Amino acid sequence: MSAQQPKSILDAVQTHVRLCGDAEALSFYSSEHSRWCTWTWSQLWQQVEATATNMRSQGVSSDDRIGVWLENGCPWILTDLALQLMQCVSVPIHPATLPRQAVVHLSRAACKLLIVNNPAQSDETGLQLSCRTLPVADVLIGNGQKPKQ
Repeated sequence: MSAQQPKSILDAVQTHVRLCGDAEALSFYSSEHSRWCTWTWSQLWQQVEATATNMRSQGVSSDDRIGVWLENGCPWILTDLALQLMQCVSVPIHPATLPRQAVVHLSRAACKLLIVNNPAQSDETGLQLSCRTLPVADVLIGNGQKPKQ
């Protein structure tokens, strides 16, 4: 009998954590350390859970629509997986999107929060959406733990 196929990306990550938690899952360049770093599947999952905890502390709960205006990379991966874990709706905004276009997308989606790489992104727009200001959070990644290097 063959192994059951994962039903989602989140399910696939959790399966890898269970089956090969100590194997390398993610390599990324850390500008803080000026070098490449790696996380195992277990470390990745710990960061996903910590990111979800940080989002909950910002008032995010299941079914909330959350704008994600991040560049491709580790923060985007952690944010997306954390939103899936929390059963939120991710509203991705491509990094090259002009601020005025982002406002339209975020307004139509009725986002509760916007997560950005750089808070200056939101300063450019004021993010005044439908007569309300959208709360903006800097990247809410992890719990400050550094990956093993």
